Amino acid sequence: MKKSLLNNLITISTLICGLCACFQANAATRGTKYASFYEEHPSNIIVLPVFNHTEEPECVSYFQNSADSILLAKGYNLLHTDYAYAASTQAQNVKTSFFEIHINRWTSSKVEGLFNVEIVYLIKSQETNNVLYKKEANITVKNYLKLGGGKLINIIATSIKNNTMNKTWVGKTCANYLLSDLPEGINSDKYLKDKKKKASKTSVKKKLKCLHSNY
Repeated sequence: MKKSLLNNLITISTLICGLCACFQANAATRGTKYASFYEEHPSNIIVLPVFNHTEEPECVSYFQNSADSILLAKGYNLLHTDYAYAASTQAQNVKTSFFEIHINRWTSSKVEGLFNVEIVYLIKSQETNNVLYKKEANITVKNYLKLGGGKLINIIATSIKNNTMNKTWVGKTCANYLLSDLPEGINSDKYLKDKKKKASKTSVKKKLKCLHSNY
């Protein structure tokens, strides 16, 4: 009887510890999750060309420069170049990092209005090459039209829209979501004041509605 009670107490204690660990992981803040980022806190971000690991060359143009407006809004100074040039022109006493986009998979169905991408966003220290920020995701961007004229009309309208749409909006939709909890940059009025904000998961699978203007 005592042994059974002891075993039950051990099991309960283990469950409580597990729940506490899960809670702490879910409650991670930017300050704790991106401690190295805050310690180095680059003011300049060098945006590198997209790394395309797929056999779909056209998808590169959808993501190249797709994060620029978000990084600028976050308060960072941007430079578009490559590793060699950046290394040769490294500024003294100015913290700089590299921003990389790796596309690992790309599929699309223009009729269904679905664009699926497996993608990795990395921000690395120029000085140490350590990863300061990372998001890896399987994202499906939906851009389907419902005009109320029946399924066939919706399919035709969706197909026409997605054939003529500027698909950089797919890249911008991904960037808007995956960079949402990037620490604020030196030009932001929230600089170093966002450490207590909740940080999102490093690895995600998400369906998003496409952000876009009128083409």
